[in-house]
Amino acid sequence: MNDAEKLKLFREKYGFKTQLEFAQKLGFDSASTISNIENGSRPISKKIASKIKELFNIDIKEKNYRTINKRKKTFSEAISTIGKRLSKIQIENDLTDREISNLLEISERRYEKLIEGKEKPYFDEIMAIAENFDVSLDWLILNENAPVQEEEEDTDTNLTEQELKFLKAILKKAKKTI
Repeated sequence: MNDAEKLKLFREKYGFKTQLEFAQKLGFDSASTISNIENGSRPISKKIASKIKELFNIDIKEKNYRTINKRKKTFSEAISTIGKRLSKIQIENDLTDREISNLLEISERRYEKLIEGKEKPYFDEIMAIAENFDVSLDWLILNENAPVQEEEEDTDTNLTEQELKFLKAILKKAKKTI
């Protein structure tokens, strides 16, 4: 794999959508250096390789590309995407922002910031999400393995699916306080 392919793959893997965004993270004012590397007209310099190693703990000049793919996430990086999974939980349970924030005992504004990725969850919030919605911490934090889902009980009620899910969540919360 050449430098152009490596750098572009690395940039995209770590969520930098534009060359400018990546260049700024590396301390450059413009994207021209990154653009020149990605289009093959310039190799990765020692300075850039050093900066990438400093910021991401990756040796981009290493011949074995797999080290880029197998880089371990820091805890901060892992929980930075928890909002995506929280949003998925909300949609699957057909809950409003108010309903889910009440279940998690947080403000609606705090919930919105978690979903948007503007804030990271506290440990007790992560535990509340896992317990209230019966999902594994592996899935919630690392997005690994499928979430644990409760088996559907065969019930004969006139309640809608949304009402049943909401009542199950309330019941689960009530059981904890008993």
